[in-house]
Amino acid sequence: MRIIVFVTLAAGIALAETPVDFQRQVRPILSDNCFHCHGPDRTTRMANLRLDTREGAFAPRKQGAAIVPGQPAASLILERIRHQDPARVMPPPQSHKKISAQQQQILTRWIAQGAPWQEHWAFQQPAKPSLPTVRNTQWPRSPLDQLLLARIEAAGLTPAPEADRRPRPHRSPAPTRRRRSLRHRPRPGRLRKARRPLPRLPPVRRTPRPLLARRRPLRRHPRPPRR
Repeated sequence: MRIIVFVTLAAGIALAETPVDFQRQVRPILSDNCFHCHGPDRTTRMANLRLDTREGAFAPRKQGAAIVPGQPAASLILERIRHQDPARVMPPPQSHKKISAQQQQILTRWIAQGAPWQEHWAFQQPAKPSLPTVRNTQWPRSPLDQLLLARIEAAGLTPAPEADRRPRPHRSPAPTRRRRSLRHRPRPGRLRKARRPLPRLPPVRRTPRPLLARRRPLRRHPRPPRR
């Protein structure tokens, strides 16, 4: 029993120390449940409160700020989410939306961690990330190889050995052609030419002549005489 309690406490502490990603965890909650009444649309905005911008979410108000970084108990957004009065709870019951207990925990952890706000990736200036460190520094030949090797080593694996440059055709070529192919070593960065001819393209349907151009005048047969 003590072991189970210790493991549960350790898991809770590790979860609390894990930083909350605003873009992937917090913004979807606010977007699905809060942006309709507290978003960029002026026609549906309530109480002149915006939660889609940092200035609007952290702005001081008469009853207090909606989000107070580092103080979940003083943040009005958590107070209104947990309110028991149907007239004051957010989101309102008529919206048919409800923030689950897990989502409330994510918001509480995010505010307790200082409520770090990140703008949408489309408005962020791109920055070149630093390359991860790897143990086998001889294997990567490009930055992309270094990123792949870091994931491979994190999984406890090793990259496969380099494949043989000699081609492996379905049928054995002529001796002269085989010696020539062994001497040919393509430079790195160049693609090998296809050894087989490309398949023929499908036949193109000819454009038919206009139907009216091929029409001929109809022959009118004389009507039979009336009896």
